[in-house]
Amino acid sequence: MTDDYYSVNLPLFKLDENKKILIPKETDSIWFDVGLSFSAPNSVQFLNRNPAGFVIGFEPDPRMYFSLFSAPYFAQNMWLLDNSHSSAKEELEYRKSKSSLSDTFKHSTEEYLEISDALKRYIIVPAAISDYRGTARLNFDPHHGSSTLARPSSDNHLISTFRLDEFIDMVPSRFEYIDHLKIDAEGLDHKVVLSAGFLINKFVVISTEMRMDALMHRIGFKFIKIQPGSFSYVNVNKEDLLPKIDYEIRV
Repeated sequence: MTDDYYSVNLPLFKLDENKKILIPKETDSIWFDVGLSFSAPNSVQFLNRNPAGFVIGFEPDPRMYFSLFSAPYFAQNMWLLDNSHSSAKEELEYRKSKSSLSDTFKHSTEEYLEISDALKRYIIVPAAISDYRGTARLNFDPHHGSSTLARPSSDNHLISTFRLDEFIDMVPSRFEYIDHLKIDAEGLDHKVVLSAGFLINKFVVISTEMRMDALMHRIGFKFIKIQPGSFSYVNVNKEDLLPKIDYEIRV
């Protein structure tokens, strides 16, 4: 609690007797998604492609993290979520024209999860990931999904910050690795990576909005490909797992 804010505890997800996240037994792949943006498209696409997938996501902007659970209710009214909407045709042609997109993603507009599925296979932490645990000012940007801790603004909101290693440590030990860490932290991707500490080695692939070859090399990852809006790196000690995991990003 700060001097000018009243705070209450917010239950987010259940833990087992070992203080690990309760993840469905059928789960065979896990993503971490730092910076979800509107309707968390990367996470949703991963879950729709992988029925036994599970996502742990982080989003400090309340305008964004509520959108994942709102999406099913306006699916019939917005072109973003309704392929039959007249403006969806324009968006489809635009996506087809983007050479960076693979064929897998050229034939749909936005996707969404049913609420029941989202509640079972998706954890959202309404906080930022940084290199310390505490609070910070999230500076709102007129463009949804671009709010940041990096650029001061008069329009801001007090949020909680956590280190990533705290959550990696809560993944049950039966998972020998975590498939993918996607980071879109509006200029602070390096702080997210560093906040994982030595547990960064749990990830097979890390995708960042910023290209950070030197830092990633220092922690044992090498560049493998450019994806839409991101640069992907593979753990040099887990490169043999690449054919087994899904780390594709569409938007």
